[in-house]
Amino acid sequence: MARRKAPREIRVVRRLILLSAVVGVLTTLSYAAGASIAVRFLDPTLGAWWGGHEFQVMLGSAAALGMLLAIRESARVLEQPEIRRRAVYGAVLAAVILLPAVAHGAGELARLGWNATGGELRERMIVLRGYSDGLVLDKLLIAGIYFLKSAFYSLLAGLALFAISGAVFMFTSSPVRSAEGQVSR
Repeated sequence: MARRKAPREIRVVRRLILLSAVVGVLTTLSYAAGASIAVRFLDPTLGAWWGGHEFQVMLGSAAALGMLLAIRESARVLEQPEIRRRAVYGAVLAAVILLPAVAHGAGELARLGWNATGGELRERMIVLRGYSDGLVLDKLLIAGIYFLKSAFYSLLAGLALFAISGAVFMFTSSPVRSAEGQVSR
């Protein structure tokens, strides 16, 4: 059975999701491992910039990932291709405009604690892997969970953006007449 090709707007969103996921994983690993130090040895100016901005890049990519995933999955509920296309592009445009605000809000929500015994977990990692490796693993775990929580809270914002965009385009589109003369939206 031949597989149907996804609509163009879904393919565009899929590529943006992949881009934000790759950027997010790389910046999360960089932030957790302190890779800006290595960049400072190669280029001090770039390393200083990267050290000051890698957290914001990680948070922005998490917010973009969450919103884009919500938009892509929400697009499945609209049956009319033209309305779906407009709603997807409208929601993506709104997501781009609102990305800094959503990233900030999701980051604040993600800071809410997830583990009351975080020190105990760090101590176990230190015992299992040694002091320096245990600290790096602890920081990687914290950064990874923070990234995932930020993406989740942003996913909720993406659902809201698509719902608003879909509603706007559904109610403002002109009715379509079928061959029998029946009006449908």
